[in-house]
Amino acid sequence: MRLNSLRLTNFRQHVDTRMEFESGLTGIIGPNGAGKSTILEAIAWALYGSLALRTDKESVRTIRATGRAPVKVELDF
Repeated sequence: MRLNSLRLTNFRQHVDTRMEFESGLTGIIGPNGAGKSTILEAIAWALYGSLALRTDKESVRTIRATGRAPVKVELDF
């Protein structure tokens, strides 16, 4: 199975992020605090219903409590 695209809405620092993945190897690069690890956490959350790496469910609730629209992660395979 290959991930074709990803959309994050109000998931931590990603207010509205869209990514398209080409076939082959994909690298996610950027400065510290840019949200690279958050992208992996969002994928795990969408696939398994729990957060991976360092984030817990309380962090998602905190994001939702800021008054923004609900958190949403969309994966297209």
